[in-house]
Amino acid sequence: MCPSRSRALAAIRILGADTMAGAALPGPDDRAILAEAVGTFAQPGPDPVADWQEWAMHRAAGVAHRIPAGLPFHAGDSWRTFAGALVALSALATPKLDGPLHDAVRDRPADIARGATRATIRRDHPTAAALTRWLVLLQRYGVRVPLDTGLLLDHLRLLGCADARTALDVAVCDRMLR
Repeated sequence: MCPSRSRALAAIRILGADTMAGAALPGPDDRAILAEAVGTFAQPGPDPVADWQEWAMHRAAGVAHRIPAGLPFHAGDSWRTFAGALVALSALATPKLDGPLHDAVRDRPADIARGATRATIRRDHPTAAALTRWLVLLQRYGVRVPLDTGLLLDHLRLLGCADARTALDVAVCDRMLR
């Protein structure tokens, strides 16, 4: 395999499902390259977050994969623990990847809003953007969220988009809001 192709596949493997975040729906060629990246590089070590990221990567590639056995959080977890898990899983905050994790997230919009608010106050724009992505997704599902995501996105566009991760999450939110 050509070194540049190998590097590209490695980058796709690291980005995971976010590789397709900008596209409305991945096309056949996109899915083929995702499937190749999945087949070329092994899954990261087993842990609940990595398992869900792997599920999302396979799902975006159109490749069958088992649904992870457990969630990366528990019903009784504090809002901080819950929001922290969702930040690590922001690539799953897209309408194309609906699953059991998303069902569990629908029940806790206030906890996500708390996390986004705290991150905004602390000027932790990447965290605020990742959680805003979940809030926008919940709005698409018809869940009422206790925060004006439009104002939060305006704030992030103004102050946080110098960071690539924040810019990606804001762009995904904008696409979901269209």
